[in-house]
Amino acid sequence: MSSPSFLTPLRTLADASLQFVQSPPANDADEQARLLKEWEQVLHDTLDALQADPLLKKLSSRLGIDTSLTAYLLMIALPSLDANYLSYWADFYEQDQKLPTAAQVTTMLTTTQAQRSELLATISNEHPLYYWGLIVTQPNPKNEDEPLLSVSQVLIDFLLGHTSYAGSDIADPLLENPLPLASDTQLGFGAENRIMAVQKGIPLRQKAIAFTGARLNDQGLAVLHADVLSASAQGEDLFRRILLILALENVALYWQEGSKQLKKEPQWLPMVNRWLELPNTRLWIGQTKPLPIPDALQSKSKGMIAVAPFTPKQAAEVWHAYGTSHLPNSSIDWASLANTYTFVEPRIRETISLLKTWQQEGTTLNTDTFRQAFVRNAPTTLGAGTQQMINPKVTVSGLVFDETVKEVINTVVTLWQHQRMTLAHKGNSMHSFSVLLAGPQHDEKLTVALAITNTTGLPLYAVEFTTLDATDEATLAPLLTQAQEENAALMVEDIQRLVQVADKGDKTAVAQLDSLFKASAHYGVPVLFTLPEGGTLPKSLKNSVEVITLPPLTPDQHALQLKQFVTEQDIAMEQKHLNTLIGLLNQTDSAKIKAMTQTAAALAAKDQQAIDGKLQVTSEHLNEALAYHANP
Repeated sequence: MSSPSFLTPLRTLADASLQFVQSPPANDADEQARLLKEWEQVLHDTLDALQADPLLKKLSSRLGIDTSLTAYLLMIALPSLDANYLSYWADFYEQDQKLPTAAQVTTMLTTTQAQRSELLATISNEHPLYYWGLIVTQPNPKNEDEPLLSVSQVLIDFLLGHTSYAGSDIADPLLENPLPLASDTQLGFGAENRIMAVQKGIPLRQKAIAFTGARLNDQGLAVLHADVLSASAQGEDLFRRILLILALENVALYWQEGSKQLKKEPQWLPMVNRWLELPNTRLWIGQTKPLPIPDALQSKSKGMIAVAPFTPKQAAEVWHAYGTSHLPNSSIDWASLANTYTFVEPRIRETISLLKTWQQEGTTLNTDTFRQAFVRNAPTTLGAGTQQMINPKVTVSGLVFDETVKEVINTVVTLWQHQRMTLAHKGNSMHSFSVLLAGPQHDEKLTVALAITNTTGLPLYAVEFTTLDATDEATLAPLLTQAQEENAALMVEDIQRLVQVADKGDKTAVAQLDSLFKASAHYGVPVLFTLPEGGTLPKSLKNSVEVITLPPLTPDQHALQLKQFVTEQDIAMEQKHLNTLIGLLNQTDSAKIKAMTQTAAALAAKDQQAIDGKLQVTSEHLNEALAYHANP
């Protein structure tokens, strides 16, 4: 189903008007006159096209007014780009066509109830995607920072049949008691500001999408946050407008915490259902905790329901739409972040809030500063005996293992994402969230664990197995419950002792291990267990956990990993110093080498040795660090 034919000339006029208003000041009066004449010609051409439009003629007949008047009403319903420009346009048209003023038109329309119902039925039946949903604003002559709803809004409400303005209440084209609009030029709005935000000089499509609090991105995605809507007549009217405009403009909607809000406030459900019956409508519901989507939405046959986590492409769309609207003028690679942090959740909003503060303080925002802020906003504690593990720059693609090992790790990442999506979709537990990392060095297993959790957007907490009083699910329950509430993953370190006993046939140990693995599925919490090299599981438990066996690193892989570590720590050192550290890899483990590197960097920081934001490690710093770790 196509949009009404009269939208084409209106959009042509809107584009021409935008160019006219934004064009540089003319050098002389003749040039200014030429530009004005070109714009007036587009104005006349638009009027001719509208008056000849069959649908507009039919609508005018239903209204009982002349087609030229209907055309005029549509034209003033275009986005107001500039107060002087709008005033000139209205004056020019009224003088040229001898038409009534906007106030007179409003008075006439709002007193014709029967015509309203008839016209609404016509538009609804023939063009359900449109509904005359042009939502516009007009500057307030008394206060430019507080725009007002224009007479166009009254006309739209009249056509939609949702208002009962009395003609006597309207003394001029501006409403007597208009709703305040946001003056935030970033198109953002929150719980305290529920009406459309305005930014001058942007196309109609982007202005319409400003309703959702996010700048429209190239893929056609808008983001709606749960705290935007209020359970009131005003909130329902806003939501109705949002849905109609998104349908008209073929824009998908990502509704953050949508299931939670639909459960709490089911009055939104009929509107969503009606919207989903229109062609080209797509709804994505994101949520941070498992919660079933209402059956009424599940029964839709078009398959437009998608639940977080997204594919990388979908996540990139959400990140770009949400991030650019709140952090303009930043060098953040949203697509890269989408591959690293798959979930859109409250912690991301907190991260962006922190970044806005940093931006105001003069910090240059890029992908690395985002990751720093994301880690800063992680939960502070998960209880006694746990420690948060942080390295936001570690990703699966950056691991030094060969592609075969990384493919196995990526399989686990995909499994976790699928499991969490299914949990959110169905609201029940799946078979396993447990992963067993087996390998020679603890440092490598921690790096892999961080790569997995970074890629799935989860903070990682490590808990020493030896600190647990017992190893059954009941003992782990408080820890798992807290991890579930904070949307975190756990790393239970070194379960070798229990595995060794179980491998010898101890049925109690086997039952305890089985309980540990199943607990993660019961609570929906991803858990990584570590096992030293050579440890094996009893055959009866092989299907209870995903096992990743990490081979020893080759000398070249160790060297590459150390180079990556130096880069990640924002350390700068000469190649000869790096070669010294690489040479030590044959004598000691990589964890100790990294500790030496960090000590050298700390000495550089103490001496305030930094270039371009990187700590400059000198020979003196490195030698002092090596001596310290040789005799700590």
